[in-house]
Amino acid sequence: MITQENWQSKMFSSQQLNSFISVLASPGGPGGSVEIEYALTLTNKDFEELDQTCFSDLQEALVEINRRYLNWEIITRGAPKGGKCDSCEA
Repeated sequence: MITQENWQSKMFSSQQLNSFISVLASPGGPGGSVEIEYALTLTNKDFEELDQTCFSDLQEALVEINRRYLNWEIITRGAPKGGKCDSCEA
């Protein structure tokens, strides 16, 4: 399950797709305020965006990503499957 403690470092992954939450920021209006949104993003394995749903609250985004993708494998973002990249000699 993706939680408030791990959402920045974990993502759901299937054989062909990935899903993760990221932060979006945009100018919020007068006075220099910033509007923060949490984007639930679905990509292919090349990280080409297929779908994105934005939430103003992190908890709402967490509920939705876990509802949609809980049966997928949870992996660490940026880590290749199998734990090491092709160029590693270790």
